[in-house]
Amino acid sequence: MEQLAEPVTDLHGNSVTERVASVVYTARTPLPEGQRDSFELSMQLPDKPGETLAFPSIQTCQKGETAWIEVPSGNQDADELENPAPAFEITEAGDDGHSTSAGSDEAEQGAEATEATGNQTPSSPVENDDDSGVGTTLGIIGLVLGALGLVTGGTALAKVRRRA
Repeated sequence: MEQLAEPVTDLHGNSVTERVASVVYTARTPLPEGQRDSFELSMQLPDKPGETLAFPSIQTCQKGETAWIEVPSGNQDADELENPAPAFEITEAGDDGHSTSAGSDEAEQGAEATEATGNQTPSSPVENDDDSGVGTTLGIIGLVLGALGLVTGGTALAKVRRRA
């Protein structure tokens, strides 16, 4: 913990005199290749729309370590960085205190900027807006197969009860 120069008040009216300088998360067991783990972090963000916050991270696994700590300086493009730190841009809060709607031009531009800069850790792929309907089709096939399994199981149960 690090002492703050001036105490601040949190959302619940409590006086905060220290800040967390780092967070360490360790998986209970090593994850199989191709899988990822996540954890939730809750914090109060500064009210500075347009400011980009970077979260330098060090990813360690059995095969080694990667420091995702590079932050673009000045006019440097994040695409030029070999190991960019995860980052996001703060947007304006709406009337309800939450960020502007996801359908707004600003939010869409922010999402495009994140995809363009590649500010994602390798274990957190960029969301894919696949409009091909493949997921819907597979979901319907799964429901149909599940229903067939239910009917087959019910029929087998009825036959067993008749014999008994």
